[in-house]
Amino acid sequence: GIPFGGVPLTDSKQQYGTLELSYNPTSQIGLTSTTGFYNLDSHSLFATGQPTGPGASLATENQFQRRDLTQEFRVDSDFASPLNFTAGAFYQDGRLSNRATVRGNAALGLGANRTDATTAVDITTYSLFGQLRWRVIPELELSAGARWTDETRSETVFDHITKLFRTPVRSRIHASNIAPEFTATYTPSDDLTLFSAYKHGFKSGSFTLSSAV
Repeated sequence: GIPFGGVPLTDSKQQYGTLELSYNPTSQIGLTSTTGFYNLDSHSLFATGQPTGPGASLATENQFQRRDLTQEFRVDSDFASPLNFTAGAFYQDGRLSNRATVRGNAALGLGANRTDATTAVDITTYSLFGQLRWRVIPELELSAGARWTDETRSETVFDHITKLFRTPVRSRIHASNIAPEFTATYTPSDDLTLFSAYKHGFKSGSFTLSSAV
């Protein structure tokens, strides 16, 4: 039951792709749909104890999976007037899963499975964003925008030894944020662009999947 014949190794397979659709109902309005898909399967074995004649005392096996499906819709304007805009919405449905097994070296009298549990995290994200651009003069453009993000992550832990679900200390994380941005762009010539920007980023919290403990 030991993978890779007991040789420390990582084997990963990935599939991913994007689909972008563009539509212009008028010469001044553009609609864009971007769909993304990502899938990762990774299987690894690492020696975690002091190596001896019969090998390491402990080894950790990880069976990690990640799947993400994202969808964004965006509308852009290209008016002849000084004011233009971008607005859109984003959605993410994701899942992380890792089965971590700590194996003991039977040749050293250690138990075959010290710990064996699968930790899974489900991710749901909604986001709205917008930007307004004002060309003050042909060489100077000012822009201001913001992105609202609402994300929920929930964790479940299944113990393969006891065949029971564990109760995490905290099984759900919810985060909501509004991130603003401001930019001034000055183009005195076709060969030179100067800009100054203020942008506020955001990253929600998450859970640890690297251990079966």
